[in-house]
Amino acid sequence: MAPQAAHSTRSFVQARFTFDNGGGNLVFDTGLEALPPAQLTGTGHPWLQGTPNGPACTPTFVPGHSTPNDPCCPESCHSSFGTAPHDHCVRPPECPSCDPSGACCTTGGGCTDGLTSAHCGAIGGSYGGDNTTCAGTNCSPSIGACCLTSGVCIDGQSPGGCSSQSGTYQGDGSSCATVTCPTFVCVPAGADCWTTACPGSNYSFLQSPLPAGFFGPGSDPFTGLVTLGGSPSGPFGSDTVIQRLGDLCFPQPIPSSATVPIELVALSLVSCQPITVTYNGGQNPEQWNIAVGLSPTPAPNGTLTGTMLTPTGGTFDSVLFVQPVFTFNRVVLPATVVLDTGAAGIPPMQIGSTGAPWTTNPISGPSCSPGFHPGYTDEPVPCCPETCHSSFGTAPHDHCVRPSECPHCTPATPNDDCGTAIPLSIGSFVTGSNAAAADDVSPPACGVGTPNQGVWYSVIGNGDLLTLSTCNPGTDFDTMVEVFNGSCVAPVCVGGNDDAQPPGDPACSVAGSNLKSRFTFCSQAGVNYLIRVSGFGTNSGTLELSVSDAGPCLVPPPNDSCAVPIVIGEGLTSFSTVNATTDGPTHSAAECQYARPVYNNIWFQYTASCSGNLRVTDCAELGGSSNYDSRIAVYGTTDCAQLEFNLVGCNDDDTVNPCGDSPLFHSTVDAPVVAGVTYLISVGSFSPTGSGSGTLSVTCDSGSGLGACCVGASCSDGWDSIGCSNSGGAYQGNGSNCGTVICLPPGFGACCIGVDCSEGWDEPSCMSNGGSFLGDARPVFRASGRIRRMLLWTIVWRWI
Repeated sequence: MAPQAAHSTRSFVQARFTFDNGGGNLVFDTGLEALPPAQLTGTGHPWLQGTPNGPACTPTFVPGHSTPNDPCCPESCHSSFGTAPHDHCVRPPECPSCDPSGACCTTGGGCTDGLTSAHCGAIGGSYGGDNTTCAGTNCSPSIGACCLTSGVCIDGQSPGGCSSQSGTYQGDGSSCATVTCPTFVCVPAGADCWTTACPGSNYSFLQSPLPAGFFGPGSDPFTGLVTLGGSPSGPFGSDTVIQRLGDLCFPQPIPSSATVPIELVALSLVSCQPITVTYNGGQNPEQWNIAVGLSPTPAPNGTLTGTMLTPTGGTFDSVLFVQPVFTFNRVVLPATVVLDTGAAGIPPMQIGSTGAPWTTNPISGPSCSPGFHPGYTDEPVPCCPETCHSSFGTAPHDHCVRPSECPHCTPATPNDDCGTAIPLSIGSFVTGSNAAAADDVSPPACGVGTPNQGVWYSVIGNGDLLTLSTCNPGTDFDTMVEVFNGSCVAPVCVGGNDDAQPPGDPACSVAGSNLKSRFTFCSQAGVNYLIRVSGFGTNSGTLELSVSDAGPCLVPPPNDSCAVPIVIGEGLTSFSTVNATTDGPTHSAAECQYARPVYNNIWFQYTASCSGNLRVTDCAELGGSSNYDSRIAVYGTTDCAQLEFNLVGCNDDDTVNPCGDSPLFHSTVDAPVVAGVTYLISVGSFSPTGSGSGTLSVTCDSGSGLGACCVGASCSDGWDSIGCSNSGGAYQGNGSNCGTVICLPPGFGACCIGVDCSEGWDEPSCMSNGGSFLGDARPVFRASGRIRRMLLWTIVWRWI
């Protein structure tokens, strides 16, 4: 019968030892003593199905045999898991040993004859070779020189003996006569105590969500971000204790580095504010508080690598593993749910810090580890900036701490830096000051100019639009507001505002100018947002910041930004500016009838199919439509940074066609274009609050159409757009005629007296009647139907 296979085994052994001292027996039963069974494993052992040479214990399955009818069988060794050796090497009883054997050098220089290579390896020995004997084998342990951290050299040391003295083994056969030992400056092992200010730590359940039903029947999955602060329970009022498990010995001269293992031995955090748990798809919200400690399941050791830069200090980088246990306590109708991440099989989170300071200089007051002060700068008067450990991977797990014995390092402005941000709730107001705050080196500006003397706040998003505003009575200086998400170590810009829009809000005024700030953004539920309030330029003072819920988040149109226009051609295109934001330049009254931007605008990209007149309109008489007061601009570029210099046409109210009348005031742009050139079209509103939907009509006329042409005050029919433009005239559109068109003479234009406007005025007459002159040859863009009917009479009267 041919060999069938190899097999692997895993067995558990609960042993009973009987010790015979000649006068009686002592029995030790590992099971009765509640010791865990030894776990042994073996791999790659042969087996046969059939009968080998001679009788077999189990004829149908014969382990340990490699071939039939062969009296030789290799030794099968089972080795233990863990550090304590539990090895068992065996053969089938019907199978004498045919393996070659030799001398085996064991730990400490011992030697045993007659062991196979496998058996020698199983007991951690070094096999001397087949047919060797201990008499001819040198099993002497390795010895050499050992350099101690003091710089002293010792001869005749084994590698293990040198390591036990925290020395460095110089190699087999080395001698102090030829070795130069470096000197070291050592920082002894010890514990480091830290405190965590809210919201200095956070844990995201995004990658490991709490499943449905975790909080009770019907509870929804929870994927939010939990913000945490310290609940001191350790020495010196600490909530986080990290043990350095070895001496940090820095080779001299400096700079030099050393690495030791570290372990998180104590953690006591609580949620800065309750989390919200919902049921049955977002219903019945409940508030739960959270406490965080360490799981009984140990996390792996981390490392701390210190760099000595001065004789008394430097910086350190660290990697730390945290296996937390979360205790959730319901606020109303108390209940408790526990999540032990170790027991649940959730891997420990890995967090790390970079460039944190340390010093051996004495500090004011008692210290957790007197000889080593991590978190302190090495200054004449040591102080302690925040040390932040940030997670590896995508889910944020950040922990920002200060030494627990370091109250004197609290800045004059409590929230002067991101790590000490003051948490706010939605619907709250807070009064503060940036007068004593330092300039922020980082992060860079977010949606504003260079921030000056920033102070920090935070808020947890609820999934709605949140408005942050300094447009409150308590603010007395020119402010800027920025919003970030992520951690203080790696904040991500959300956006910001310098001067609140629209202008003219008295609540946002400082010294008569619109200098206070207001910023609205769409928040994500459970995400912690960091808020920086700073001064414009060198401004500082008292601020009053409010956080309010502005309602559900609004989804902007896909072509909300100039950077992402929708490509269109001639014909009709449906559009909506609902929820659109404003981008693009502000145009003067001479360019676009009113000095203002195209508000709440969307963008299209059009490549001209002809050289001639491009008409873009939402006017119903011309094929388009809309349900709001529109405004349209056309630019001869695709570079969003060059729009202001490439305006080719803009219109707010179509004064030629009735669609420009109240109450909708639709728009028509007639602009010269060149075939093959690509243009950007901005469609928006006259008002900062206006938006709506409609149909955009786009046509390109190469000159074949005919209509009225105004040259000054003169009107003539039968012109095409190109001929009219070449003659210095204003083409009034295909199909227009002088019977319905009013051409104003040079020097005359529209005049508004109060809310009434009419055409045909010269500037002196308008001004003498207390009116506002809108410019030469400027029509009345917002004239009522009554005034429009009087326009012809007014012109005639003016010329009599």
